[in-house]
Amino acid sequence: MPNTAAKPRGSKLAIVGLILLASILAMIPPEFALPLMLLIGAVLLTWTLKYPLLYSAVFLIPFVGLTFNFNDYGLLRSIPLIGNWDAPIGDFIALLVTVVFGMYMVHYEREKHIYHHLKDHLPALKWYGPFLVVAALTIFRAPREMQAISFQYFIRFVLFSYIAYVAMPYWMIKTKKQLRKVIHVCSWSGIVVAILGASSLLVNEPFWGIWRRVSPFTIGGIAPVGLNHNLLAEFLITVIPITLYVAAHTHERYKKFYIASAIFMTIIVLLTFGRTAWIVLAVQGLAAWWFLRPKEITHKLLRAWPALVVGAVLVIYMGIFSASDFVQLSTNSRVDLTKFALIQAQETPWLGHGIGTFMPTLDRSGAFNLEYGGPIEAHGFGQKILFETGIVGLALFVMFFIYLLLALTSAWNKSHHKDYKNLILAVYISLLGALVFQVFNTSYFNAKLWFPVGLALVVLIGKWKFKSKV
Repeated sequence: MPNTAAKPRGSKLAIVGLILLASILAMIPPEFALPLMLLIGAVLLTWTLKYPLLYSAVFLIPFVGLTFNFNDYGLLRSIPLIGNWDAPIGDFIALLVTVVFGMYMVHYEREKHIYHHLKDHLPALKWYGPFLVVAALTIFRAPREMQAISFQYFIRFVLFSYIAYVAMPYWMIKTKKQLRKVIHVCSWSGIVVAILGASSLLVNEPFWGIWRRVSPFTIGGIAPVGLNHNLLAEFLITVIPITLYVAAHTHERYKKFYIASAIFMTIIVLLTFGRTAWIVLAVQGLAAWWFLRPKEITHKLLRAWPALVVGAVLVIYMGIFSASDFVQLSTNSRVDLTKFALIQAQETPWLGHGIGTFMPTLDRSGAFNLEYGGPIEAHGFGQKILFETGIVGLALFVMFFIYLLLALTSAWNKSHHKDYKNLILAVYISLLGALVFQVFNTSYFNAKLWFPVGLALVVLIGKWKFKSKV
């Protein structure tokens, strides 16, 4: 029988809560009362719409140009500590969902020991935790004037990316239906980004002489995916294998659409003429060849000879494009960044200069600023993490990703369920692509790398099972 006493008790608690809230609002200054009410309203709305907001956060991962700045609003600017926050809208949504769902778990599982909370709700912590500890300790190694910057960087990027895009999806994606929705949202987000990329060929001026490339552009003064071609390519790289998985396991009438969408996204990535994007596509292709065995892949390639001809033309175009002055300047800057990181790392090789200190330290380099006009973030997680956390931090970071890739490989080898094997393969290639891209790029602590990590852990140790098609 239902517990009839629960409803009156809940009503009484709600009344007491409202009275307590009214009392608090009456005692605090008016300039803080409205922001507090807005925050409470946002929390309640988030709880009501937590799963739609999760899907929204996933959809908005590539749209780093759609930002929300508290400082633009006088009311929000007055909130202590967070009045100067400025971040992509997707990050704010992910933060709200994470906080609300975390409060729910702490409340309803309060009888658990903290060890079990950490074990159950922070996936792969025994592998990633050591890096977090080392990164946190390096804050105290940063120069005194940079310690506040280092602490903020650790919280905002290193810790947030793990909690919001790894732990939060792991907490919330517990059924096949939820997983299916997340995967489809990823695919549709990629389709929208690819359409924006294709549109740039009509909107943007030729990049070098008569030569054109896919590159993001502004709409009404806003660049939804940013202004660098790599920002577009690094997301599509992770979505293409997910979309192919959707194509393989969706209704027959939609298969051709998703296959065409994956091909379209691949073409857009190639047309960015980004060297990193081309390298990553080649690595992903080799990974697929390795898993699916040579005969099957070779047979399909022989049937796809027109695509190989088009590919050869694009390679020639890429060679011409790479001779541009801008590309050569980019190459020179990457070489100089690598030299700077290696030379500086020799001073403190084991634990580095402090997390988040690469850019402030580079800013002090008069020669680099004179040559390139200002500091540039490290182009590759190797440079970044070696400089900031030393050999120890870099080794722990790399070991975490080796663990993930080996765990996915082991799960694929052990599984006899075709659907599950295909999902593992899609997630593996997606994660591999994201990781290899960040060997050369700057998105090592944001959702574009860490959401594929979260998806991989959901697939590996999630609480749902494969009994039907996704």
